[in-house]
Amino acid sequence: MAIEFRIDASSLEDAIRGNVEEYLDRAAPALQSAAKVVQAEAKRRAPVDSGHLRSSIKTRLTTDGSDLVAQVGTNAEYAIHVEYGHRIKGRGDRIIGYVPGRYFLKGALDSQRVNMLRVISRRMGGK
Repeated sequence: MAIEFRIDASSLEDAIRGNVEEYLDRAAPALQSAAKVVQAEAKRRAPVDSGHLRSSIKTRLTTDGSDLVAQVGTNAEYAIHVEYGHRIKGRGDRIIGYVPGRYFLKGALDSQRVNMLRVISRRMGGK
């Protein structure tokens, strides 16, 4: 389970026209730095029982066509149940309760948007 965000390379190229190669070289480290901001916040928000969920939250940078894609996520099998919530079953698969979601990944992304943009701008050479 992961959340992802992208830098649209075609928009980036239009915005910086003459210096595309120089800026594209900066884009991957900038996006990786922004992903680390989200990762830190997701780890802070993740509930802790054994610590496995928190320690399993990682970042990954990939491409999709010409887009750079940063992913922040976890391979913990139960993470989706923590993020979105789940039912509690009793005897005979009868639903006896519901555990609400904690939204540690979505909340991290939502709360860090301004910081992510600030980090990307700084790393790309802005102020």
